[in-house]
Amino acid sequence: MSEDWVAVILAGGIGSRLFPLTQEKPKPMLEIANRPMIDYAINLVMDAGIKKIIIAVKYKGNLIREWVDKQIAKGYFQDCEIIIPEIDSKDTADVLRQISNYDRSLLDGNIVITMADIVTNMKLKDAMNFHMKHPNNPIATICLKPVETPGQFGLTMLDNDNKIHLFLEKPTPNELLMTTKMFIGKKATRSLQHNLANIGIYVFDNELVDIIMKHSELMDFGSNVFPYLLDHKYDVRGYLSNPYWVDAGIHEKYIWANNDVLKKKSKPYLARENERNEFEFIGENVEIGDGCIITPPVLIGDNCRIDSNSIIGPYVSLGKNIQIGKKVKITNSIVMDNVSIIKDGSIDKCILSENVNIETSDHQYKMVVPSNIKLIQTNNDYRY
Repeated sequence: MSEDWVAVILAGGIGSRLFPLTQEKPKPMLEIANRPMIDYAINLVMDAGIKKIIIAVKYKGNLIREWVDKQIAKGYFQDCEIIIPEIDSKDTADVLRQISNYDRSLLDGNIVITMADIVTNMKLKDAMNFHMKHPNNPIATICLKPVETPGQFGLTMLDNDNKIHLFLEKPTPNELLMTTKMFIGKKATRSLQHNLANIGIYVFDNELVDIIMKHSELMDFGSNVFPYLLDHKYDVRGYLSNPYWVDAGIHEKYIWANNDVLKKKSKPYLARENERNEFEFIGENVEIGDGCIITPPVLIGDNCRIDSNSIIGPYVSLGKNIQIGKKVKITNSIVMDNVSIIKDGSIDKCILSENVNIETSDHQYKMVVPSNIKLIQTNNDYRY
């Protein structure tokens, strides 16, 4: 196996489950604790010592390119090479095919795949070492995590050496039942583990690229590639760990991920603002009026103005340049840049996109408001 590494971050999804937040920007550019999701993915692979990073974009990919260029100009990402090729992939595994068609040399070495819509603090370097040092030289290692509700994450059967014998991507309840009955009690050296989530991080030997190039039907890792490898007796291993991890692909999980980062469950990947007090992150040039109550965990971005007697928190992220009027109460919510909330209303479990203007004192609950909207009364169309 080669000692060289390249990371491929999959950042091309439309993010339809997060609509209307993704109406104006791609999902990887949605911010968690005022940092785009793609930022967490880049730092994860950089911390593993990977120097070459390929970001596979599609939907509104120009916004990701522009953001990366701005970050590099600010002095970030100086210790790695970030490449965003012009490709048009059809699915997750097809990304490798299209990159290879674009420039095969970009994929020289071993490959790490990760997703741009997850937040995790897993020790990626440990998974890479597991893959490299395993005596059986596996072609693929799937990173797995124990979860309480495994059905949505698939079925994985491992033996005592973490060799994967069965992998089902998002099986139906009947498939789960039949497969469990099939393997229970057979071969004591094997253990059926269906409480393991595939967390969307893979380590591959470079040979996998050649296999994908030879078989055009291999389009998706979970649905096509892993079943193919197992059917053809390739060695596939599971790397088990229990890090913080969340897939922020729906509105509830997006708020959940934001809350967890504010609570520092994702440490060391946290908000960039200064932590003034425990779980209280405050940006620059922030004005907080008399009688305000700031309840951590909370994040207040640069240039925010909060008028008197307002209550902010717990579990609130305010972006930059936000104007909050008198006696406004905000809890369990994400408020993006350039939002104005004038009246003395309350906001709970809401996501307000950029440039939203709230001019009603109604109680706003579980709302996702698209960007550039003036809200003068509650609109139930925005509920999630």
